[in-house]
Amino acid sequence: MKNLNMSRKFAVLITVFIMTLVVIAALSHTLIGRMADTGEEIYEERLVPIRVLGQIRTDNRALDGYLLELMLTSDIDRNKELQANITDRRNSIGNNLALFNDTFSSTDETVTQQVEKLNKEIVAYLEGTEVVLQPALRNENAAAYRMYLDDLRPVRLNLVETAAAVMDGINQEAEAASIAMQDDRNRSVLTFWVLVAIGALASIGLGVYITRLVVRPVRELNALMGRAGAGDLTVESTYSSRDELGSLTQSFNQMKDNLRELIHQVSQTSGRVAVSSDDLKNNVEETTKATEMVAVTMEEIASGSMRQLTRVKESNDTLTELTTGIHHVSNSAQQMTSLSEGALQKVGTGNDLVDTLEDQLEAMNEKVKLLQDVIEQLDVRSQEIGTITGTISGIAEQTNLLALNAAIEAARAGDQGRGFAVVASEVRKLAEESAVATKQIASLIGDTQTETKQAVATMHVVEGDMRHSVVNVQQAGLAFDDIKQAIEAVGQKVEEVSGAVQEMAAGATEILTSVNEIQGITETTATETENASAATEEQMASMEEITASAQELSNMADEMRQMTKKFNV
Repeated sequence: MKNLNMSRKFAVLITVFIMTLVVIAALSHTLIGRMADTGEEIYEERLVPIRVLGQIRTDNRALDGYLLELMLTSDIDRNKELQANITDRRNSIGNNLALFNDTFSSTDETVTQQVEKLNKEIVAYLEGTEVVLQPALRNENAAAYRMYLDDLRPVRLNLVETAAAVMDGINQEAEAASIAMQDDRNRSVLTFWVLVAIGALASIGLGVYITRLVVRPVRELNALMGRAGAGDLTVESTYSSRDELGSLTQSFNQMKDNLRELIHQVSQTSGRVAVSSDDLKNNVEETTKATEMVAVTMEEIASGSMRQLTRVKESNDTLTELTTGIHHVSNSAQQMTSLSEGALQKVGTGNDLVDTLEDQLEAMNEKVKLLQDVIEQLDVRSQEIGTITGTISGIAEQTNLLALNAAIEAARAGDQGRGFAVVASEVRKLAEESAVATKQIASLIGDTQTETKQAVATMHVVEGDMRHSVVNVQQAGLAFDDIKQAIEAVGQKVEEVSGAVQEMAAGATEILTSVNEIQGITETTATETENASAATEEQMASMEEITASAQELSNMADEMRQMTKKFNV
């Protein structure tokens, strides 16, 4: 256990604790399962038979009541109903008896004998009810009642007594099983707590043992570190193990040895540092004089760089203004190019619209011609209808004359021609109405012919206007073509100017970039010169500080030699 690393030691402790929990859990599961099995056994072998036996007793009482009622009534319908109830109860008693025999189990010989007796008495009772039932169904109630009192009632009383004895025996066995289950529970609880105590003691003992294995070396190593911190580097830890504490002890011993060697080397080095600090002081004084000369030269260079930077900035500003103007011209040229392209697109769109309008006008002209032909044909048809209307008007006048003649002839015929006179009168009215309608149609046709002639004249005028519009649209198309060619020529010139301006802008940009680079270099040179001058001044100050530091280093070397003497190496 001592040579195990820390993680394995704690793993052993955790494993023991987990195994203890597993054993306790397994035992608890076993004991609970055993108690559950015992409870299930009590239910199936004790409580179920008691419940079934109670149902048998209930059916027995109901069956006895139905038999007595059957022997007291002579109503045929009621007898049939009672017979059905008796049959149901007898079947229920038989089924429950079979279920009771299947579920009942007992180790008591007396109870077993009582159950056998109960089976025989139930069978005898069911057979007796069948015997009593027959005369009762025939309404021989007196004979049936005597048979009930003499034969069936004693069997029933014995059955009730035996059933009560069986239930008492089963209850006693159930109480005994319950007491046994309670004893098992008490033993299980005791066993559980004993195992818990054993597991807790084992875990505590192992934990204390592992803690001592860890704490004791740590305390020893802490004491050795305290002595080493006080200056005693001769201490040595003797703890040996292959765990982390053993590695820590070895590291402490190695650190102590290295520190002791370091103190020894520091003591030797401090002497050499004191000698070197004196040499450094002399060299710094010579370097300071040379640095003063360099500082004067750097100031002159910085003054010249500042004058050059001023001239470069003036040139840069001039080139910047020139470049800005060139870029402005280039942007304007590009805008003109864009406008020319937009105008060219719009001219193309207008030209397309003119072509479309020309096609539409030609189509409209064709439709106007067709409409003119239709109107002229309508005029011809109107004239034909006028001719037909005149014919109808003549027929109506002749019909009117014929009706008048018929009326005269009917008047001559007297009473025999009265019906014919009525018909002639109606025909005359129809002829007059036809004549009026014909005149109206002739008037409408005349108006239609007049309007048709006006429409034909108007169509001739529209046709001439359409031809004139087509000519105008064609001339507009030619004008758009001329405008398009002119805009294309302007666009080409603008593109040439834009290209030249862009080349000038690119050249000016390159020049400006070069001037900016020169300005940057000049600024950098001036800055670096100033920095060099400042660095020279700082170097001079540093030389003075180095001189002071060299003196201080010499003093510190003396102090270091005195401090190393405090360690016992």
